Amino acid sequence: MGSTFKRSIVNHLPQYQLEIFNLGLSDTICFGDTLELEASGGINFKWENTTFIENDSLKTIKIFPDSSFTIMLTADNYYVGKDTAYYFIFVEQLPNISIYSTADSICNGETVTFTASGTDYYLWNNGTIGNINTISPSKDSLLTVNGTSNFGCINHDSVYVIVNYATSSPTIIDTSCNTYLLNGQTYTTSGLYQQTLVNNKGCDSTVTWDLQVNYSNSEIIPITVGDSFMYYNTKYESAEL
Repeated sequence: MGSTFKRSIVNHLPQYQLEIFNLGLSDTICFGDTLELEASGGINFKWENTTFIENDSLKTIKIFPDSSFTIMLTADNYYVGKDTAYYFIFVEQLPNISIYSTADSICNGETVTFTASGTDYYLWNNGTIGNINTISPSKDSLLTVNGTSNFGCINHDSVYVIVNYATSSPTIIDTSCNTYLLNGQTYTTSGLYQQTLVNNKGCDSTVTWDLQVNYSNSEIIPITVGDSFMYYNTKYESAEL
């Protein structure tokens, strides 16, 4: 009785499965970031439906999409025909940061408060953490806040505050007869005086003047005979002048 042999044919060709691998850390990126993708499982790769790569036939590409989309990859398989793979990329938009300030300009020594909005976490360039920042700068200052979303996307905004200063005049020397009127205030005696006004920047403006008040000798003072009286630091015992 003859023997029957069965012959097995082993196919050593590679098993085909076209795939796209993400070489980054996440399928989600922030707007403006890049993502590196690698093709595997075929030959003659072609990346489809994308305009932001220079060479669409490379095995490994870097992309920088501005919005979420699905990228398509086609390739020849090791046998016959073409295969297709897809990969979805989610693009997180940057937070829209804005700053509200209680004033655009202040006087030296005053405070101004800035409030940031538009995201979850805030860090200011003066080290303050949180969306509210109160400062008392001594000079014009630029304040910047970096805002970070829960996902980790970062954007920033800046605001400029102007610091104005108090002013003062040189000492004014002036002379008046009997009385002196300045800015609604009447002075009747000699002395060194100051008034604090407001300058054109809204800050203190100090006026200093050295006032000499002279008195007129033509005053008519009714005197009762027999009375004594004082006139300009001189005592008189009769009504005769």
